[in-house]
Order: sequence, then C-alpha cells, then structure tokens
Amino acid sequence: MEKMVPLIGMTVKGPLGVAHLPRFWLKAVLEASGVLADGYIPDNAGMNKVVMTGLGLDPDATLAYLGGRPTYAAFEMWVREHATQLDAASIAALSAKVGSHQKPPEGAAQARTRAGVGDESVRGAALLNSLDDWATLHEALAAQNGRPAAPIVPAVSTQSTGVLGLMHLPRFWMKATLAAYGALYPDWRSGTDSPLDMWFCEAIGLDLDAAIAHVRAERPTYVAFEAWVAGRATRVSPFDIGNHNAALQKREKPEHVAAHERELLGIDDPNYRPSMELNDLVDWHTVHAGLTQRAPA
Repeated sequence: MEKMVPLIGMTVKGPLGVAHLPRFWLKAVLEASGVLADGYIPDNAGMNKVVMTGLGLDPDATLAYLGGRPTYAAFEMWVREHATQLDAASIAALSAKVGSHQKPPEGAAQARTRAGVGDESVRGAALLNSLDDWATLHEALAAQNGRPAAPIVPAVSTQSTGVLGLMHLPRFWMKATLAAYGALYPDWRSGTDSPLDMWFCEAIGLDLDAAIAHVRAERPTYVAFEAWVAGRATRVSPFDIGNHNAALQKREKPEHVAAHERELLGIDDPNYRPSMELNDLVDWHTVHAGLTQRAPA
C-alpha cells in the first residue's frame, strides 16, 4: 500500500462535534499502519496537542489507544469515557480555536504558492492545509502517467470548503478527479450517478455535464476548478453560498439508503439519516477496513 494523504480536513467534525478529532484519528491510524504520507504530524504536537489539551485527554494514553488502530466510532466512544473537558462550551471553544488558527506569514505564503492561491489575505491553517492535501494527491495521480491507480476513498468531507466557502465543491471535485484517473473507490458515485452531485449542481446553477467533462479533459487542481466553477455557476454569491451550506447541513438521506448505511456502521437509531455525517462515517469506516487488512507497522 502506498503512503496516504489524510484527506479529512481540520475543521471536519464527527458526531461528537469536535473539529480536528477525525483528522487526528486518521493520521494516527495511518501512522500505526505505516502508510502516513511524509510531512504529517501523528503525535502530540501541533493541532493534535491542541485537541488533546482542549478535551483534557492524557496524550500518552490517547496515542497508545490510537496505536491499536480503532475505528473512528470506537475512538469517539473512548474520548467520551476519558476526556475531562467534554461539555458543550469546551467543545465549542476548541472547535473555534481550530477554525480560527492562522499560519505564520512565511508559512502561509509558501502554502498559497503551492496551492496556486493569489489572495495574500488567505492565512487560515485549516483551508491551506486542505488545499495542500488536495494538491499533494492531485500531483500523485498525475504522476501515474496513465498507469492504473489504486482505488481511493474520496474522504474529503462535504463539510469541507475551499476559498469560496462552498460546501461539497471540494468533495465533488475529488470524486470527479478520482473517476477521471480511474481511481474512484468502487460503489462511490460521481456526476450523474450521484444524487447529491446532481442536487448540488442544480442548487448553485452549474451545468453538471459540463463540470464533469471539464475535469475529465483538463484534470485541474482544486483551486483551478474552483475558479472555473466561480466563473460559470449562477448562484454562488455569499448569500447563495450561505443558504446552500445551510441546506446541505439539514439534508437527509432517503430511508432505504440510510438504513443500509446504519447497518454497515452498527448504528441502532432508526431515525438517524444526516447526509453529510453518514457519508463521512462510511468513508472513514471503509478507509479503516482497508488499513486493518494489513499488519501494523
């Protein structure tokens, strides 16, 4: 198995509502499996340390537990049992800290250059780290030079946004890009095969067929694709984007789809149907299943 980029963004939350907790989990599990891409921090440093401190978790115990490669659901349960600061105010403060963290000017400038962002005001660590993740994977796919690529779970959350602040656009691009390179994980759907992609394009006034054709033909980076969308979608004003994001957060899956995914994930609540959260949990479940088929590092 090749080294893997942790595609879960810093601000993405699981059911517990803690930003960066899913990314922390993924980096640690990838590290324990010996496949974490170079340059990523899996231990008690950076934002991982901020999260453990903010939740009142013992770093040694937490990292030891993650070394056993638990599922994300098991890790959240462990956090519930061991965190000493898990009240709503502590979670909100921690998530706000993750979301507002800025890169130092020099580091931000380097990240913008790598991602192709010209706006010098962009310094948010969460955004720039995500752009770097996507650029890294895009480069790896392009370097295949036509050779078949291993299937990849498109674990970029619908929660994630790019410079536009438009939810689902990064996931839409990721799925379309993986499909263009023949690397989209089996059973994951893109374009006209995806009800969410179709809803998304209709909501923002974007021609779905044209968008998919553009990705297939040009294989753009995320930043280039976002600029292409901004120039063609008819409903991407800040007001439109705010309404669109709110609608996405409320979106639920059809019961027959949700029931299948609840069974896969072991969720007993018959009323649990949130679209974004279920997509994330299925992504993480599938990534974890693939990792644990191999011996620990």
